[in-house]
Amino acid sequence: MSSNGKVAIVTGATTGIGLAVAKRLGKDGFTVAINGINHEEGAKRVEELKAEGINAEYYGFDVTK
Repeated sequence: MSSNGKVAIVTGATTGIGLAVAKRLGKDGFTVAINGINHEEGAKRVEELKAEGINAEYYGFDVTK
């Protein structure tokens, strides 16, 4: 999927609702910057998103700190 020039930052995106939101935005043409605290899961999710044609990057940090 080609990028529409927009970037979405999705926190808590390594599982559940956050991941679903990242996928939806990615399918709508956004580049998604996903966030979580589990770096291994973050890397897996980026690969999963990329396999679906979504431009994605992972940034691991705790947004509560």
